[in-house]
Amino acid sequence: MRLKQGKRNRSGETVLISEEHIAAAYAQWSNRNRRTWGMLDGEWLDAVRHVASELEDVAERGSTVTYGELCVGTSFARAEHWHHVVADVLMVVGIACDFAQLPMLTALAVNKDHGTPGGGFYDAARHLGRLTTRGRDESFWISEIKKVHRQWAAAGAR
Repeated sequence: MRLKQGKRNRSGETVLISEEHIAAAYAQWSNRNRRTWGMLDGEWLDAVRHVASELEDVAERGSTVTYGELCVGTSFARAEHWHHVVADVLMVVGIACDFAQLPMLTALAVNKDHGTPGGGFYDAARHLGRLTTRGRDESFWISEIKKVHRQWAAAGAR
């Protein structure tokens, strides 16, 4: 179970996305989407928790992470459609960030070949009302990375 926003987990990392944020985000997403990729609700929540935790660790380090690296240790890591699953999981994490009034932690997840996010990042940003332009807006992405790194660095310094 995740801790309340702003607390530290057992490993000493700062947790800004609470269990409540994750549960509410998953409920919103699952009410609109029927793509389960063969996973049960508990597996989805575990996957979202895992990815959110990994992203928070990456944010505190001031780095980025590939989609494949995010999947390590998840139930869907070896699934045939893992890239679709991780895109949906990242959407839920993005919604959780929105509920927590945080920058988009999902900006840190990038494609291993070109080091930038896929179209799903921009779709999520538009869905959340954070991006109003069409297509890929690299300046928005870079700005969001800077906000994420600042937010988690400040939280980690507490």
